[in-house]
Amino acid sequence: IKISNLEALDHAGIPRRAVAENAVRFFLKQVLEMGLFHADAHPGNFFVQAGGRIALVDYGMVGRVSETVRMHLLRGGLAALHHDAEALAEELYALGVAGEKAEHRAFLRDLDHALGRYAGATVSDVSAARVVDELNTLAFRHKLQLPSELALLFRVLVMSEGMGLMLDPGFKFLEYANPLIKQAWARRHSARTVLTRAGQAAVEAFELGTQLPGR
Repeated sequence: IKISNLEALDHAGIPRRAVAENAVRFFLKQVLEMGLFHADAHPGNFFVQAGGRIALVDYGMVGRVSETVRMHLLRGGLAALHHDAEALAEELYALGVAGEKAEHRAFLRDLDHALGRYAGATVSDVSAARVVDELNTLAFRHKLQLPSELALLFRVLVMSEGMGLMLDPGFKFLEYANPLIKQAWARRHSARTVLTRAGQAAVEAFELGTQLPGR
């Protein structure tokens, strides 16, 4: 069933809320775990199978998110949730968003002002589309350069929120996504994951130590 065919979904007894949650969960899984996401996420490419499962078609446009970018996105998201403008600015700079003409102090001031507008608001009160719009406005004002993959990701994020609202007008994208993002952060900082990364770093350091003198 086409995801936009609400009447057919209702007739099939498939809860729209479950479909919205599955779509958001799949979007986050693509970005935070797979590092590859469907970048043409309009409703025409989404179908719903029995039980509310999501089926995607048309992979002519995909985006990639490296491990490093995923880490900066997670840190930036947590910084935004804690209204930490300085930490968020650092993550945006690390993502390569800031161009040579960017003035750090002015950018930090405006970013702090933007986050201040959400002070006291719960995650359920905040629209992902509004956040993305404010970031784009700041980027334009301060001559920041959004990497193409990040711009694609923001676009898909907004489309995902819109799809959730189409299915269920009361659906809160960030409220549902917040615990999933925190779980992804916890998995990346589990003891096993940290030890694995430490082991890889040790091997790389050893190889560098043996090869560097010759070079």
